[in-house]
Amino acid sequence: MMREPMLWLLFAGVLIVSLGLVWLALELAGLPVHGRDGAVHAMGLGALAVMALGMMTRVSAGHTGRPIALPGLFRPVLVILLAAVGLRLLLPIWPGLQPSWLAVTAGSLSLVYLAMLIVIGPWLISERADARPAARR
Repeated sequence: MMREPMLWLLFAGVLIVSLGLVWLALELAGLPVHGRDGAVHAMGLGALAVMALGMMTRVSAGHTGRPIALPGLFRPVLVILLAAVGLRLLLPIWPGLQPSWLAVTAGSLSLVYLAMLIVIGPWLISERADARPAARR
């Protein structure tokens, strides 16, 4: 199981969402954890950026007859994704850096999803890789 980078991505997403929930609980308990925005961003980025990308990649591979494995080109993309999410979650600690680094994290996430479109898009508009016929309605 731990040899599957696609599963790591899903686990990382669950971990980030869980950290967001803990962050929110600490904030609601009155502890100084840099506001609720960070908790909301952790939950949103964990679910929408990390888990969604992992699920879309996994499902796209399976439904197009490809091996359920991370495309080789995608490994650096995942590093960029996790670095951008980590940076975004650390930004509340350094309020003076937020405006410029928000643009960096937003741009990084945009590049990650563009890379996903470039890699997975052709899968979705081509014949199945395993030459099995597609399901008919």
